[in-house]
Amino acid sequence: MQANAQSGKDTILLKNAVYTRSIDNSNGDENACAEGDLDITDDLIIQGVGASQSIIDANQKDRVFQVLDGVSVEFVGLAPMEV
Repeated sequence: MQANAQSGKDTILLKNAVYTRSIDNSNGDENACAEGDLDITDDLIIQGVGASQSIIDANQKDRVFQVLDGVSVEFVGLAPMEV
């Protein structure tokens, strides 16, 4: 939400951790990160510390990210999750 509020491309640096989504998506079409997926509204780099060390898990609540039209996102050093 903080990166979305700033203009221009931002970088989010993640620590060696598992980030687990805990908020359900009851609205279904909300685009302000208030529930469900994390909405990305501006260009962004999400930088983890390594493929087995930085994990983002949607916890079967929703997809992890929704990247809005016209937005560029680069994911670096994150662990792939099996579906």
